Amino acid sequence: MDYTNLIREELRPLRPYFPERYLADQNDPIWIDANENPYSEKWGRYPQPVNTRLQQEISKLRDFPADQIFLSHGSDEAIDLIIRTFCTPQQDAISVLSPAFEMYAHAARVSAVKVHTFRMEAPYQPSVKLAEEILTTPAKVLFLCSPNNPTGNLMPEPFMEKLLQEWPGIIVIDEAYIDFAGRSSKIGLIDRFPNLIVMQTFSKAFGLAALRIGMTFAQRWIVDTLEAVKMPYNVSQASCEIALDLLQKKGYPEAEIREIVNERQQLEQQLPQFPFVEEVYPSDANFLLVRCSHAKRLHQWLKEKGIFIRLRREPACQNCLRITVGTPGENTALHRALEHYARASQNAQL
Repeated sequence: MDYTNLIREELRPLRPYFPERYLADQNDPIWIDANENPYSEKWGRYPQPVNTRLQQEISKLRDFPADQIFLSHGSDEAIDLIIRTFCTPQQDAISVLSPAFEMYAHAARVSAVKVHTFRMEAPYQPSVKLAEEILTTPAKVLFLCSPNNPTGNLMPEPFMEKLLQEWPGIIVIDEAYIDFAGRSSKIGLIDRFPNLIVMQTFSKAFGLAALRIGMTFAQRWIVDTLEAVKMPYNVSQASCEIALDLLQKKGYPEAEIREIVNERQQLEQQLPQFPFVEEVYPSDANFLLVRCSHAKRLHQWLKEKGIFIRLRREPACQNCLRITVGTPGENTALHRALEHYARASQNAQL
């Protein structure tokens, strides 16, 4: 199947924006072509449209060809670009699971693209039967988050395999939390499935959320198209340099990932001890989804104590809180606050 036909017809002739200065091979060139301030020594020049050095470092890290890596202003930009590249407004649709990362549906609606939502129920392990239902609903792009946000679990292999084998459009697997899962990425399947896109990010395990750098892995034709559709200079030079410096540190970020996973496992054991905690769902990410009695009241109580967690509002996550794994000190503070809440509840002071 020629998946290139999935690209919106009017976008197919586009070519990436690449200024002449970056194509020339000259010593000490004079750059007076881009209306920059010539007196700024460090940050006065526009960055390269594609940061090849960072691509090469990611290529070594993930064992994947550098020219098949697309860098974006966070994964949010990649989500938006994928939808705009493959979906015609007022005509096409995407498919998403619920609960899942809200930005898939948000980006689609901003682009006037329909959203087909397939609801999962606790314990949020979609079946092959649900995959068959997804396959019978026409859409151009399918978004899957694995490990899933907010449920924390990896998608089951039979469910994923069914969709990878049979989905006729673009299938996007968002692996923002894959480094916490102790399981291999789906990047290795891209050669087998030309319509597969895998997204990762520097915002989670790498601890660089403020830099806003997303990584998208795909076949070359997809990367070239995203490069053509994106705005010029979408990732700042400063962000790329900081990321490069950190990637070259030995052992980074393995030690932090181990600490977070250890803390997550401790929280998984501690939280069920509280009488108001009804369920702690298994997690392969750096957070836990916790079902509580009176979740809204607990969320507000913790906020008043200066502890911010996320109250989930999806129909399938009623009375659920999403708790990010913090530092040992932060997790201890949360534990003490929950003990206080339990005592206050028992004494009918809430």
